[in-house]
Amino acid sequence: MTRFHILRRTIQILVALVFLFLPWLGITQIAGSLFALQIGPIPFADPVATLSVVATGTLPNVRLLAGAGITLLIAFFLGRVFCGWICPYGLFSEWIHAFHTRKRPLSFAHALFTKCVILVVCVQLFALCALPILGLCSYPGALSLIPIAIWEEAGAAIFLSLGLAPFLTLCAEAISGERLWCRFVCPQSVLLGLSAWLLPKQSPGLRIRWQAKQCTCKENPACVAACSLRLSPRHSTGPNRLHCIQCGECVLACAKHGKALSWSLTPSTKAKKTCP
Repeated sequence: MTRFHILRRTIQILVALVFLFLPWLGITQIAGSLFALQIGPIPFADPVATLSVVATGTLPNVRLLAGAGITLLIAFFLGRVFCGWICPYGLFSEWIHAFHTRKRPLSFAHALFTKCVILVVCVQLFALCALPILGLCSYPGALSLIPIAIWEEAGAAIFLSLGLAPFLTLCAEAISGERLWCRFVCPQSVLLGLSAWLLPKQSPGLRIRWQAKQCTCKENPACVAACSLRLSPRHSTGPNRLHCIQCGECVLACAKHGKALSWSLTPSTKAKKTCP
């Protein structure tokens, strides 16, 4: 296990622990959940939750809009780092995937379409009949609300409504060996991914750069095998920022196979040929 891998896992676990014990820690600088979070003077908000409020015809307050804007701005420059470094459900999903022996590639052909349909349904149900389905379709937000529900003694029904769906999905992923929710369902990943995808190729931002000349893999590339989302970074622009969660596992795997992959904050100045 490399220092980078230890760092990422440490951040993921610390975030999960903070939200798990937040109501009892008495930390006044951190308040809220992953739907709407306040860290000191800086607000963060789930863009999908903010969009749902807008869909009702109600103008969200300035703090909520600013929080959603900051979240999307981070994704624009750094990619979907929330998914790879912060999301508590992503941590559990990665652990299950890592210990599963059956790993069959599944096509990404309909992943984005499915996610977009779920996103539209969630927003419309909230706008038309105030049905808070987003609470069930946002696993990071739902998991971060469980400790608050326990603290406020909200009752077993609320606890089950927040925790049952993530638990059952993790069971399904344990059986299938695939990260089904993150790949085909999560509505939050749509807006974060689109924001990351909109970064112009010639603009500075966090990228995984691939140098074809240094690639020594011919068949069964180590970088593809290391990606829990079954992405291939062996392209001139690296892994697709729409789907990539910036976990860096492909970079770590490639370190033993030519070091063709590397992190970069600057755009590539050379056109690279795609590796066959």
